[in-house]
Amino acid sequence: MTGGDRRYGVRWRRATVMNLLGLLLLSWIATLLSSGTTRGLGGPDLVLQGKKSHFSTAKLSTTDVGFGLVPIQVETGTGTQTRYVLRMGFAAGSLDGFCLSQTEQFLGTDWTIRVTSRDGQLNVADVSGSKVQFDVTSVTSTDAPNTSGNGISLRGNVAFGAATQDVTTWRDSAGNPVVNPLDAPADLTGINGRLFAIDSDVGELYNVTGEIYDAVIEGPIMIKNLLIDVVPGTEETAGCTAGEIIY
Repeated sequence: MTGGDRRYGVRWRRATVMNLLGLLLLSWIATLLSSGTTRGLGGPDLVLQGKKSHFSTAKLSTTDVGFGLVPIQVETGTGTQTRYVLRMGFAAGSLDGFCLSQTEQFLGTDWTIRVTSRDGQLNVADVSGSKVQFDVTSVTSTDAPNTSGNGISLRGNVAFGAATQDVTTWRDSAGNPVVNPLDAPADLTGINGRLFAIDSDVGELYNVTGEIYDAVIEGPIMIKNLLIDVVPGTEETAGCTAGEIIY
């Protein structure tokens, strides 16, 4: 074959690697984004993957929101363990810019799976959904890129120190608040036998980054300009922590 000849067909080595990475991506998304069918969204018996993902957004806007400490079960490879997370649940919410990433090792090489949504407009929702629940282990707010605010803003009826079991978020088909929507165990010994929580009518979080075990969305969900890519590198070089949501 001369230098000017063209090759046609499938380059099987590259195709096989990318197909396997694609299957890895699909299984990761299926594990991370679950559809709940029990009392809350995830259900008290949900077992999660043991590895956390990184996320960032310029603004998280919510209605009927609750933040509560709850125990979860995670798979460690040698069994399950109980760990405590901050469960964020809200009846409706939107994200202005969104990035979610996780690094996996494949054939000795680090690959970062990255999911992003953004349209380049400040204070315009890129992701919106109803009956949403996040299990996070850390949440940090900075002063960029959204200069409209910083930290967290709670409005309406706000309760600090409420029991996680008493938080109200979404409602059932009859319009009544779902009892214990965050699936906190009623018999857990915490603060006076309860777990600490914050309950609010409206909540806004600006310039948020953190680590998350899972996101459960009952839906419907809307995502603008969705981009899913698999890139070589670690979380620090290719994931959400490598760069903030840019406008």
